[in-house]
Amino acid sequence: MKPDLQKFASDPAAFRESLTVPTGTGPRRFGDVMADFQRKRFASLDPALIAIARGQKPAIGRHWWEATKGASKDSDLAVALLWLLAFCPRTLQCQVGAADADQANELRKAAKAILKHNAWLGGTITIQAWSITNTRTESICEIIAADIGGSHGARPDVLILNELSHVTKHEFASNLMDNAAKMPNGLAIIATNAGIRGTWQFQWRENARTSPRWCFNQYSQPAPWLDPGELDEAARRNSASRFARLWRGVWVDGGGDALDGVAIQAAVDRTLRPLVERQPGLAFAGGLDLAVSRDHAAFVVVGKSVGHVERIEHQRPARRLPLAFRAMAELGIIDAPDEAPEVEYLEHPGSGRLRLASVQSWRPPANGQIDLSAVEAAVLDAHRRFGLTVFYDPFQCALMAQQLRRAGVRMEEVTFVGANLDAMAAQLLEQFNSRNIDLFEHPELLADLGRLNIVEKSYGHKLEATRDREGGHADRATGLALAVLGLKPIIRTSAPVVSGELVCYP
Repeated sequence: MKPDLQKFASDPAAFRESLTVPTGTGPRRFGDVMADFQRKRFASLDPALIAIARGQKPAIGRHWWEATKGASKDSDLAVALLWLLAFCPRTLQCQVGAADADQANELRKAAKAILKHNAWLGGTITIQAWSITNTRTESICEIIAADIGGSHGARPDVLILNELSHVTKHEFASNLMDNAAKMPNGLAIIATNAGIRGTWQFQWRENARTSPRWCFNQYSQPAPWLDPGELDEAARRNSASRFARLWRGVWVDGGGDALDGVAIQAAVDRTLRPLVERQPGLAFAGGLDLAVSRDHAAFVVVGKSVGHVERIEHQRPARRLPLAFRAMAELGIIDAPDEAPEVEYLEHPGSGRLRLASVQSWRPPANGQIDLSAVEAAVLDAHRRFGLTVFYDPFQCALMAQQLRRAGVRMEEVTFVGANLDAMAAQLLEQFNSRNIDLFEHPELLADLGRLNIVEKSYGHKLEATRDREGGHADRATGLALAVLGLKPIIRTSAPVVSGELVCYP
């Protein structure tokens, strides 16, 4: 059916109803699949969209969209933005800001998917890497990421600040809102999941919730199109606080949400002490997170129970020959009785459990740098004591890795790219959530673990923590994650390797 452009231009609701949108069951007419909560938040926004298109001041120019994960925030924002860009007759300056390049790209991808299924829009709207434009009116929407910069100085008619709870740079978000404040006839939309109580994001949220200048829209339950089985898996996969925040819309107390505090404390065995040397049946890996001046450096050693075979000698009882035979044995005429000990091999199977062996960290002095020679000496000493392999991020560590290799240390590079970051997050969470790791009590490491947040990226997940002068950047937790990742492929094999008095499984 031919689109009614004249009707669409005056009525964003008619535009939405007629759009074809991608869904989990294939392309569908948006009006046929739109949920009630989507209709309500669009209805509250429509008067502002129409006012902006007409060059008028919106009655309410500030809108807060809070919703659970998977509740179509990016797609719905893309629909609203496309209507403005397509049907506003004047030139608009718009901005979309987000925590990082991956998050900023989500709205662009949603808009691109809509254009794919609505070819009639493609003649007017073009989508590039960091912008969405109307080639006829020269309206443009710039896409800005906090980790790239460029938030100063603009005067946007429309600002969308996306996923506020994930934006760690307060200044970035404040700059964007200050830019929007320069335009009294403008529109600003903040979209977010629930976050952490007591943060600046929560303060912004409470201001929006209680201010008559804001339209506050909240959806705090799983989206109706989500599979209940997927929700059950998400509950098992995530910490309780993270699940409540993302899937139930609950603003939670405390710091990081990657690991539940209960899981962290369950891993602590107060009878354990740091290990000083290798133990039978344990394979060791070290995680080295190196810094020079801004963050701490940390080196964490972890052992994994892989099993071993113990060689036990049993002395045979002495056998005495009659005197005549003794003389013959001494002359070599007959063989002397075999007095070699009887050997037994006792198998100790591996359990796969992980055990924290040691934690070391170095804080840079005020206006100074970490003594890298001390870090290198610590790694060499651990190599001598544990016979380990060291896993490290090559950033700032390439030279030290070369020197350690020359000294005989096995060094394995783990670049902090998408696949590796996702694997580090997955392995660390798996070991804690399955109660498969034992820690001795180390307050600084436990604090680092409690500060970790897990952030979704286009490649999967990433562990993050806010930088702190006293505690660093959760560097000890990063060292632990590197060691845990390194130990993943080390398993017990069917062929024991004999070494001295022990038979170890590599």
